[in-house]
Amino acid sequence: MPGGGLRGSARRRSSRPRTAGRPRRSARPDGKAFRLSRFRPGAGVGDSRDMLHGPPLRRSGRAMELNLEQAFDGPVDLSSRFEIPLAVLDRPELLSLGRVEFSGRLQRMENGFLLRGKLAFAGEVACSRCLSPVPFERTQEVAWLFTPAHLKAATQEERELSGEELDVVFYDALSFPFDPFVEEQLQLEIPMKPLCREGCRGLCPECGADLNAAPCTCGAAPDGRWESLKDLLPDRSS
Repeated sequence: MPGGGLRGSARRRSSRPRTAGRPRRSARPDGKAFRLSRFRPGAGVGDSRDMLHGPPLRRSGRAMELNLEQAFDGPVDLSSRFEIPLAVLDRPELLSLGRVEFSGRLQRMENGFLLRGKLAFAGEVACSRCLSPVPFERTQEVAWLFTPAHLKAATQEERELSGEELDVVFYDALSFPFDPFVEEQLQLEIPMKPLCREGCRGLCPECGADLNAAPCTCGAAPDGRWESLKDLLPDRSS
């Protein structure tokens, strides 16, 4: 099947087919759900003739639209920058996120279009123990196989026979928002439970002081469960 080289994309968590143009909830690395940006099925289809001679990725309102028509006559290179609001990702540990750089190549295949590329981004997350900022950088190779929706049954049967793990996306329109695919990759690559250092001592549970900066002056609270046993101890004062 075309696009067989998609196997082994770094840290791929899901290979289930999906349909472009529909909002999707996916599992975050911590097992919770994250919401991808909502967009209308077929959004921007009315502009497809105007986009035929435009760039394969272009801004349409707030969404970055991918136009598959650009690769009808041959492979096309594309690049773009995304500014993803923190609120969209809904990750409390994410303190900041810079621009997301994407570059790739879109080419027509026998049963659709293959988009291979690379995402690069950087930001800061909170240390899972002391909450201090922890910088991170990621460069991630990505790939999607976009297949017409009417080929869904045949594609699924072929995948079952071949056993290949393909990230297949079924589309009803040749132009659709690309932002949700970028957001999904960000969710998978944002560090989980990061540490500012291997031996981070965290925060004092009583006063909240950073134990990495100085020892805490809070005394250990006595455990009241043992108070009744004091009377059983021998009196050592005599």
